[in-house]
Amino acid sequence: MNLKHLTDNTLLSDTKRLARLERETMTKILHHLKEIERRKLFCDLGYPNMLEYAVKELGYSEPSASRRINAAKLLKEIPEIEEKIQSGVLNLTNLGQAAGLFKKEKINEPTKKKIILKKLENKTKRQAEKILAELSPMPFPKEGIKVISPTYQQLKINISDETLEELETAKNLLGHSTFDDSFMRKLSRYAQESIRYRKFKIRIGNQVQP
Repeated sequence: MNLKHLTDNTLLSDTKRLARLERETMTKILHHLKEIERRKLFCDLGYPNMLEYAVKELGYSEPSASRRINAAKLLKEIPEIEEKIQSGVLNLTNLGQAAGLFKKEKINEPTKKKIILKKLENKTKRQAEKILAELSPMPFPKEGIKVISPTYQQLKINISDETLEELETAKNLLGHSTFDDSFMRKLSRYAQESIRYRKFKIRIGNQVQP
């Protein structure tokens, strides 16, 4: 599809309209999934559960299927979220995270679920994760280094929000889009140069006696 002929205003308005239609279609899909599960129609097709049906019959990836199934279950229990899904106030990713919390913490009361979902409105994935982490703190994952190939290691560390912000700033300054090996190597080199100069007054190509 070639959209080069569209004016800026038309392109923006069309995109906004399509996003709204996409969300409306999504709620219809959730209603269909909810009814298919109620009738157990996935069994008629030879599938043991809704997840396998959604992956193999509808072509969703497993994470996408799981998000939609969880959202359909919440929609059945809390019909008010339909309008919020259509408007974009609540998205499938955050609904899926909330469903995981409800299951983990055995939260069954609709009133409690509504209070938690209210907190997730208009939140990004990371913001939602922080909110849910406050409600259900997790132990810090184990830190360490794991060999994953003859030439690569996997480094696992736990960092604070402040450290992450500083890494994000460094990533942007160095022109990187991800926290990959290239970024870490470049950051390490800059750090070594800075430490050598601060500690020993040595610059690359211009050594100075400490």
